Amino acid sequence: MQDISERPLSLIIAGPILRRLTPTQVVIWLATTHPTKITVCLYRRGDDLPFLSRTINGDLVQLVRIGKRAFVQLIDLRTEQPLPLEVIVEYDLRFETLQGELGLADLMPHILYAGERLPSFVVKARLDTLLHGSCRKPHYPSDDALASVDGLIEETRSEPTTRPALLMLTGDQIYADDVAGPMLVATHQTIRLLGLLSERLHGALVDDSE
Repeated sequence: MQDISERPLSLIIAGPILRRLTPTQVVIWLATTHPTKITVCLYRRGDDLPFLSRTINGDLVQLVRIGKRAFVQLIDLRTEQPLPLEVIVEYDLRFETLQGELGLADLMPHILYAGERLPSFVVKARLDTLLHGSCRKPHYPSDDALASVDGLIEETRSEPTTRPALLMLTGDQIYADDVAGPMLVATHQTIRLLGLLSERLHGALVDDSE
C-alpha cells in the first residue's frame, strides 16, 4: 500500500481566497504543495488581454513553509491606478509548472461557475451588502451557511451592483475543542499527507501539537 505522504497532490491545496480588496490593493491567500513563480492577471470581463499583469516576487508575497508539502502564500498586490468600481473584474493566477504555464481554469476548473472562464470580483463603491459569519461546526445538524453564500454569488455573478460587497468572518472560525471523530481522522490524515510541521505550545496543558 502506498504511503499517504507519497500520494500525488495538486499544486493548489487550499484557496485562492480574496482576503482584502480595495481600489488600490488585492490580497490573495493560497496554499501550494511547493513554491512556484506566480503571475497575477486582471481582466475586464470579455477582454482577452489583461489590463494588469504582475509577476509576484519580493515584497509582493509572504511565503511560509508549514510542512514538507505545504506552503502558505499571501500575495499583496498594490496597483498604481485605481481598479474600476462597480464592474466585474476577472482574475487569474498563472503558475510556472513542469507542464508549462497553467492558470486557475487549468488547475481548478471546479471553482468556476457554468459558462465562466475565470473567477471574478467587484470592487464596490460602498459597502451596501455585508455578509457575516462566525465559527463553523461541520457536524452541526443543519446545512452549511457558507454554501448559501456561494449560491448567492452565483446568482449575482453577472450583476455587479447586487453582488455582496464584503464577507466578514468573526470568532475563532473553528471549534477546536469540539471536533467530530470523522473530522479528527481526516485532520490526522491531512497532517501525514502534507507532512505538516509539529509545534511546541509553551505554557499550555497540552504542550505539543502531536
